[in-house]
Amino acid sequence: MRSMFCWHTCATIYKQKKDFTEAAKCFQNALRIESDNLTIMREAASLQVQVRDLGNHTASRYNILKQKPNMIQNWVAFAISHHLVYLF
Repeated sequence: MRSMFCWHTCATIYKQKKDFTEAAKCFQNALRIESDNLTIMREAASLQVQVRDLGNHTASRYNILKQKPNMIQNWVAFAISHHLVYLF
């Protein structure tokens, strides 16, 4: 599949079936096609916490922060992601 929408839809289906690992893979493929889509970045970051992929979660939160540094929620999410990495 070469469409970001197809990968996003596939990830949403996996997410509804509670197969978070496959959903995270689909979101990563969607991000390879369209790397600056904030919605997909946020959804991928939330799934990375679900599957405890905390290193990539921190990287995702950093990319979101780089795109929207003026939003306080992005700073808080980035700080929490760092805290989770050091906690576990």
